[in-house]
This record gives sequence, structure tokens and C-alpha cells, in this order.
Amino acid sequence: MRVRRIVAPASFGKTSLALGYASVVFGFERVCWVSATSPCFVRDLDGGSMGVELLDIVPEGLVVFEDVPALDAHRNSLLEDVCRTLTSAGVEVILTATPASNPLPTCDACDTLTARDLMYDENELSMARMSDPSLRIVEGSSCPADRIAGVAMRDDIARERFLSSIFCDESPAVAAVLFESLVLGRGSVDGLVVGGALRSCFDYVEMHYPFVEVDSDGGEFQVRGFSIDVSIRAGLPYLKRMALAAGFEESSAFVVHLASELLAAGRYERVSRLMSSAVGVRTKTQWLRSHQDECAEALSLASVEELYESIASGSVLLSDALRAGSAMRRLFIGNTLRAFDILARLSANPELPAACRLKCSSLAFLHAEKVDRACRVLLHGDYRALLSKADAKAVAYLSFWLHVDDKDGGVQSVLLSSRKTLGEDEAHALALACAVHNARLQGSDVESIRLACVWAARYVSGRAMCLSAFVLLRELVAYVDVEGASPLVSPFCSMVERCQAQIASQQALYRRAHASEDVMRGRFVGLESGLTLMRSRPRTPLLRIKLFGGFQLGIDGVDINMEYFSRMKVRALLALLVIEADKDVPRDTVAERLWPDSSLSKARHNLNSTYSRLKKALTLPSGESPYVTRTQNVLRLRGALVESDTMNLNDVCHTMRFNRLDADGYNRLLGELRAVYSGELLPGDGCDYLVNYARNEFRHKTVDAVLCAARALQTQGENEMALLFARQAIEWDAYREDCYEMLMNLQARCGQRPATGETWSLYCRRMRELGMEPSLHMNKLYARIISSEGVA
Repeated sequence: MRVRRIVAPASFGKTSLALGYASVVFGFERVCWVSATSPCFVRDLDGGSMGVELLDIVPEGLVVFEDVPALDAHRNSLLEDVCRTLTSAGVEVILTATPASNPLPTCDACDTLTARDLMYDENELSMARMSDPSLRIVEGSSCPADRIAGVAMRDDIARERFLSSIFCDESPAVAAVLFESLVLGRGSVDGLVVGGALRSCFDYVEMHYPFVEVDSDGGEFQVRGFSIDVSIRAGLPYLKRMALAAGFEESSAFVVHLASELLAAGRYERVSRLMSSAVGVRTKTQWLRSHQDECAEALSLASVEELYESIASGSVLLSDALRAGSAMRRLFIGNTLRAFDILARLSANPELPAACRLKCSSLAFLHAEKVDRACRVLLHGDYRALLSKADAKAVAYLSFWLHVDDKDGGVQSVLLSSRKTLGEDEAHALALACAVHNARLQGSDVESIRLACVWAARYVSGRAMCLSAFVLLRELVAYVDVEGASPLVSPFCSMVERCQAQIASQQALYRRAHASEDVMRGRFVGLESGLTLMRSRPRTPLLRIKLFGGFQLGIDGVDINMEYFSRMKVRALLALLVIEADKDVPRDTVAERLWPDSSLSKARHNLNSTYSRLKKALTLPSGESPYVTRTQNVLRLRGALVESDTMNLNDVCHTMRFNRLDADGYNRLLGELRAVYSGELLPGDGCDYLVNYARNEFRHKTVDAVLCAARALQTQGENEMALLFARQAIEWDAYREDCYEMLMNLQARCGQRPATGETWSLYCRRMRELGMEPSLHMNKLYARIISSEGVA
């Protein structure tokens, strides 16, 4: 009689298959079920009497060893002896295990069922659907992931758990190969970053994980059934060890390598999702600065803009080049209100590179249906001054702007420049689009447009369509629609329609991601409204506010009279509005919070005076004061015009609490949190009720985030790193009991018993300062630690 091994990952139905066999063949009689995950299993195996003892329990029948763990060679030999003893006495034996465990690898008397043998067929899928009507049926599915027992017909939560269990169980090298395969989705086996160095691991993955499909030649692979978000979330807790196994010192370097592979394959949506979820703000910023133009040219707009917004929500160090890229994407995905404003400001910024300024000008010009000379001067300035510092890309844009008043709109100039300056096709395409747009507005002859069509024909001869080419062809098609000479550009029409459909899908993606009340109230406005805004407010300087560790305030390029902020209530009012940015705060609520001991009429009077001082302090040289508004008895601060350290802290705390990161990720976030939370809120203003309340709220929010990260690190086994977080929590709040509880637990786990005693003494001293005694819970914890009974 032979031993039956069932070797497959979790959720493939190993236990269900063994239960079915025990039910059908033995009716659950004369069956002994052994949990191999119990410590008793290894103890009894080492004792050498397990086989005889099992025969006393089941002299004949079935013994199932469930979830056999990874064993060394000696214990595998002992297990083989146990199985031989049982089978020689007529007892059937079934072992279930994961591929990483693989018990009895050298036993010849074994019949093995693998993961491929456990995949559902069509009949089993239908039976599963009948047993649970809530499950969705996958009719005729050819996707292997939909045929796995624990995954078939289930949602992303089940799929994430499935992958997470695999990453936890497998070796770092195998996990790295599997994670890369999931992230890439498809590609060449030889092109895998880790596959080349760990080809044997990929062969192992192909054998044991049938959802990784490989073609008959063994050269191409694909993974279906797992979204990029599910794959990333499942792999994040194990990213550091996977990166080390793949030869990278930092997990971020591993992620950037994968991003490069995705970029090379043109998988722009996936790469944006990867960078959004798997790296910190600094790495995101560096990557976006290097690749945003490449993604935009490939018409990947919505996901890249989401990546930008994930760093823009809390960062105060965004470069103007990143802002320009965001404005360009928003022009095409529909959010033109903010885009026009940004482009107008950046095009007039002398500190920006000439090419960046000119690109901003060109995009704004293209999206304005009627632009007179005065508006062009307002938007674009004197471009002849840029000639002295212009590079090849800037020269391409200047070929239009220096000839914007030519009879043909600048078409001839751009075509001449394209012959002289090679290698800047995308810049020339955008410049030529501006020239065609200008010619259409001026009513130029068709001959100039015919020449432009000849130049643009290169984009219909097999080249991949890019954003600049689409804009050019769209302008040509629009010109022909006006002139009624459709045969002139008929080859372009189908390409424009296809790209327009792709951009429409990007708009839909962005709208779905921002389906908020702001959008419903008209955040996405038409081009005419955007142009009106741009004309009326060509530039709104950014208000930068620092509240932690001291009050600092600045407006780009504007001198502020800080005497207005000498009064504590003015600072407190601004702090309240910053904390509640983009929210309507009732006037009476503000008055009651700032003057809780005054009557409502007196508090309103004080608020009017304080608001007037704040409004004057934030008034621009133009006479505008756009940052703070008061309408219908509510106050509001416009968050889009403000950058604040409180916003940054909220973003970092949210990431630390709700994102699943590795040790490097948490350590990076702690550094960012220390930089932002450089001291208490508005130090020196402690007598104000509102300031004290806000100060306590931010302190609790910060400590909650740090303790949450410490618990996550403890779960990952990173106790030394978690100690740093617990100590930081006590440094920021010396009177919270849960901080001391966390620190004492971690010190005990790390064998630092003297330090645990010091922490206990410090905790008792703090409690006595509050007039309290140590809690019963903390007394029990300390007693367990000093008695060596373990910790919670």
C-alpha cells in the first residue's frame, strides 16, 4: 500500500479532498486525523513511537496528517518510517502539505496529487455554485485562477488572502519570482528581473502554481485573475525579504526595477498603481519627475494623476515641473479649472526651464478657442528673451511662438524648424498643432495646412500614437471640418477617433476615482470657463503655513505684514480654518470656539474684527484675498491654494495606519513624521481653548499612528524596529498608558528586562503626577513579565 501526498498551496482544497475520501470510503469510521501543525506532532515524531501509537488507535483504516510542516532530513526519515509502519499494517495514509513544506521528497512509495490535479472542472464549478447561490459562476472560464477552490467565484478579499498565505509560506526567492510575475502580468520568462538569477525558482513556481501560465515554448508567461492592487497588497508585508532575495538592498529599489519593466512593456496603468502603493513619497516624487512625460505621451493620464495626487496631498516640496505635468493631464481628463490656472502661472515663471514654460504656454493656447493678442501677451510673455537659453526642445516650441502673428499662423516656421532640429518630433508636433490652431483662428489658406498634413503623415504609418501627435491630428481634422476639404486628412480621422475614445476612458477613470460632492457640484467645467478664470486670475500665489514647532507663514513672491499675526486670536483663527480646509465652518461655531467665555453677540463682534485683520494680512498686491472667504455666515479656506504641515501630517498618519508596509516603509514614514511634527501646535499660545484642543487632537492622532505602526512591525517580527516607534510614542505623549504597555511588551520580547523595569518605574511616576495609581491591567502585565510567563 502506498502513501498518498496532496501537495498544493492553501485554498486549493487539500483538506476538503481528504475529508471527502474519509467520508466516502470510511464513512468517518476508523479515521484518525493528526494536525501536524501542533507542537505535539514534532515531539511525538522525535520520540520514535508515533507509528506504534497510531496503530493502537486505528489498527486498520485511515490516518490523515494535515498540513505537514517543513521538516529537516532526519525528521523526514522519521516520518517515512511512521508511514511505512502504518501501511505495512494495512492502514491507509494521506499527507497534506504546501509546496514549501514538501514532506517525504525522496520516498518512492508515494502517490502525489499537485495543485494542477485539484483545479475545478466545469462540473465542479457548477456544483460549487449550487451549494452556495451567493457565489458568482464563471461559465466556460479559461482563467486558471477562477478554478482554484478557495478563489473561484470569490471577491478580491479572498484572492488577497490566498496570495498573502503563499508569500508567507514560501521562501523569499520563490516569493520574489511569484510577486514579479503577478505585478508584470505577462512577459518574457528570460526578461524577469529575478527570473534570470533564479530560473530554478520560476520552474518551481510554474510547477506548483498553475495560475502562472507558460506557453508551450517556455518563453512567455502570463498571470490572470489577480488584479494589480490585490497582488501588491498581498506582497507588501514581505517586500523587504523578497527584495533581498532578488539582490536589492532596499525594497524601493526592487519596486523601481519592476516599474522599469512595466514601462518598457508599455503597461502604464499597472506601473502607476505599483508606484502609488509600494513606495514612499520621496521615491514616488523622483519616479514621477523622471517618467511623467513618457506616461502622458502614451495617453496614460488618470492613474498617473492619481499618483501625483497621492504625493501632492501632503507634500510642500513639489517642483513646478510636477505641477506642470499635472496641469497637462488635467486638461485632457477634464479638470480644466485648476489646470488653466497652473499653466498660466508656470508659463510666466522665469525660474522654470524654457522648454517647460513653453510647453505650458502651448497647452494653454491649444485649449483656448478664442485667444486675442492681449491674452497671448498675458499668458505667454516675451518669448524672444528665451532664445539665449533655449535648448533643442525649446527651439521647437519657439518656432511657433516667435511667428504667432505670421499670415499662416506659424505653420511654415515650425516645418522649417523641424527640418533643422532633428530628434524633437514630439515638441514639433505640439508646436505644429498650435500653429494649425492659430491658422484656423486666423482663417489662413489651405496650402499651409496641406504641408502640415504631409509632415503629420508619419504618425499614420505604423508609429504608435502619442499625445502630441493626437493633438496635432485633432487640430488638422478640426481645420478640415471648417474648410470642408475632408479628403485632405481622411487618413487621420480614424486614429483621432481611437485616441479620443482612449482619452474618454481616461476621463471616466478619473471621474470614478473622484466621484465626490465637489465633482457633482461642477469641479469639471468646460474650456470656456477655464479660459475665463485664466484671464481674470492669471496667477494665484501659494500660501504656505507652518503651525508645528512655531508659526511661520509665506506667500510665493509676496511680502506679508506679520504684525497682523501678533494677536493670538488671528493665529488661532487661521489654524482653525487650515485644519478645516475646504469645509464650510459656521460663523457662530468659530466664534464660540475662539471666545467660549463671551456672549454670542460679543463673540461675533470679536470674530468680525479678527477676520478683518486676517483678510488684510492675506491680501495680494492686486487687491485680491482669495485664500479665505466668508459667505452666508460660513467661513472657508480654499485648500487648493494652501500648503500646510497639518495637511502633510494627516497624510503621513493615514498612510502609517492603513497601508501595509515593510520595515523600511514604516521607518521612512517615521522620519517624515518627525520632520513634520517638529513641535506642538502653535507653541506659546497655550491659554487659548481652541489651540489646546487642536494640539491634543494632533498629538493623539500622531501617537495613534506610531503605535499602529509598532503593532504592525511586531506582527512582522521586527521587534527592534518596533521599539523605536514605541519610544517615540512616549516621547510625544508621556501620559498615555497604551504607549508604556507597548514599550514594555516589546522590551520583554527583545530580552531587555532591566529596561522593562525602568519603563515600569517611569510609568508609575507619570501616573502619580496625575494623582493616579497604576492600573490593574498594567500591574498584571508587569507581573507576567518579571515572572517570565510571557507577554501579550
